This record gives sequence, C-alpha cells and structure tokens, in this order.
Amino acid sequence: MRNRNHRSIRITAAASLCVGLLCTSLLTGCGSKNTDSKETSRLETSSVPSTAEESSAEELSFEATSEPVPEPETIGAFSTCDVNGNPVTEEIFANSELTMVNIFATWCGPCINEIPHLAELDKEYDPEEFQIVGIILDVNETGEINQERLELALTLAELTGAEYPFIMPDVNLYLSVLMDVYSIPETFFVDKNGVIVGDSYVGSRDKEQWQAIIEKELSNVRSTSAETPVNAEASAAESAESQSNAADSAKSTPDAADSAKPTPDAADSAKPTATEKESLQ
Repeated sequence: MRNRNHRSIRITAAASLCVGLLCTSLLTGCGSKNTDSKETSRLETSSVPSTAEESSAEELSFEATSEPVPEPETIGAFSTCDVNGNPVTEEIFANSELTMVNIFATWCGPCINEIPHLAELDKEYDPEEFQIVGIILDVNETGEINQERLELALTLAELTGAEYPFIMPDVNLYLSVLMDVYSIPETFFVDKNGVIVGDSYVGSRDKEQWQAIIEKELSNVRSTSAETPVNAEASAAESAESQSNAADSAKSTPDAADSAKPTPDAADSAKPTATEKESLQ
C-alpha cells in the first residue's frame, strides 16, 4: 500500500496560479504539500469454538473497522503523444518493472535543474527494470499545443541530455493524476501493471538523493513480486511426491492378513504330543 500525499487543487488554473507558482521557484520546489494517512481495515476473530459441535457460523463472531480496504490506485488509460509527436498510451508502463513519473513545466526552475540528474539515472538502469517518464504541463494546458513552449521543451531535452519521453497529458491524465497537483516538480512511481506504488515526492532533488529513493521503491516492488504464490504445477508436483512417499511407506508395512497367519512353530505347538494321544486313548 502506498503512502501518497493528498493533492487537492486543480492544476489547470488560470494565469494567476502560474504566476504564484513561478514566484516560489526559488525554493526547493514550486510549492508544498500536506500529508495525510489512511487507515487500513483489519479483521479479528473474537472467539474460536473448542469442539466440532460448536463450529457453526453463528458461534463465530468478528470485529471489523468501518473503513474498507481501499482498491489500488491506478494511473488509468490514456492516449497522447510526446513532444516529438510519438504516440504514448498507458502501455508504456508495461515496458519496465518500475517507472518514475516526473511532473514538470518549462517555467519551473527547480524542475529544470533536476532534469540533468534524471537523465543520467535513466541511462544507468536496465530499461526493463527501471525507466523515467516526464509529464510536461505547460505545452498543451489550454487543450491546444503552444508552439513556443513546445520548442522550449525540445531545446530543454537537448540541453539536459534527457532521452526519456516528455509526454503531453490528455484529458484522462488530467482527471486521473494531474487534476489535484498544485506543486511542481512532483514525482511518483508506477509498476508494470499501471498501479501507483510507494510515496509521492514534491520538490527537486539531486542524483544521489533520487538514486536512494529509486533503490527503495525498486526494493519494495521486488519484495511484492517475491510474495507471489507458488504456481499450480509446483503444487501438483509436491502433492504427487507426497502420495508416492505414502505408497512406499505402505509397502514396507507387513500386511495385516499375513501377520494374522500362525507361524510354523505356532502351528506345530498346537498339535497334540504322543503322550497326550495315549492319554486321550
């Protein structure tokens, strides 16, 4: 279960919001964020029957919290393109075990300052294990592409050495993950199934700081994958082996009928002796 910060103000605000955010770019990030936490529900058995006769449904009592376990948050389906015109959908996340999603804008100083660090990290990892995707907010924020900002984004990618995609969000991305963002840069992580995992990070960081965070999130994803139950074939093999051992054990045990037969000595001892015969006559 991820512990993501709550986001509550729409990112598609008018120019006044952009000016306010720009003024804060001298700080670590272009804004701040409050953190809230959610309780997960638990189920406890309050009494357990002691005999088979007591094991009825009525005699089992359970105590549960009122809040259900939340469903995993997914990034959802979308269809857009990057700043180079290449089509991009949610399938991009299936390419890697973990994807770092970095939300930024061309006018955000801290956003631009950390892109060279992200570019280096993106090249150092196996893409099947880890990748970075940038979501650029100010190229098509009005629903139409701003050519001047598009050119600026392309120049930014070239100057920083960023080879990972800068994608322009469609309406589905705005509604699913961007609608409540009010501080940038903001970064979160998505697994290969499109599920948002781990923590959400507000503010810029350098390469070493990001590398520590990436390793932590990768470790969590690996741990989750390792908890996958044993497959059906392995279970069937174990069951067959158990049955074979039981059969071998049964063969080594003397048959009950054979053990009931008298031994030769026992049969002879049951016959009357010569003396006993004379006595009987």
